[in-house]
Amino acid sequence: MLQYLAVIITARYFLTMKLKTLKPSYIRKNGMSLPFALCFIIHSNIIDTKRRVIYIFHLCNIINLRTIQPANFTTEYILKKIFEETAGIKIISKEALREYTGITDKKTFNKYFDHHLSKLALKKNKTYTLEETHRILLP
Repeated sequence: MLQYLAVIITARYFLTMKLKTLKPSYIRKNGMSLPFALCFIIHSNIIDTKRRVIYIFHLCNIINLRTIQPANFTTEYILKKIFEETAGIKIISKEALREYTGITDKKTFNKYFDHHLSKLALKKNKTYTLEETHRILLP
């Protein structure tokens, strides 16, 4: 699940969110540039997805590697940070959710997920946040 979220973070997070670190005024003041961040993501030799997400968050000033102990970087901690940064931003459509699960037919998707979506009070939603998607896919 963490790899799935890392792909979403690297692809959609930088493209759809208005991060303060990507604003030109912030870049001028602090020296962080979008090309540098993209080069880091694309050309990094870091294989571990968890470490890559940690360093991306450090580049975006979401976490500070100097103040947090490495033992605290658990999967739950990283997911919590992802959910905090994307709170209220609905980026996953129901159609995309069907594609991620491999179920393309609406009736089949409803057959398997209708009860679960009702239980989470998400039945009427057409788009979901990352936290809602996580709760749907991993009950």
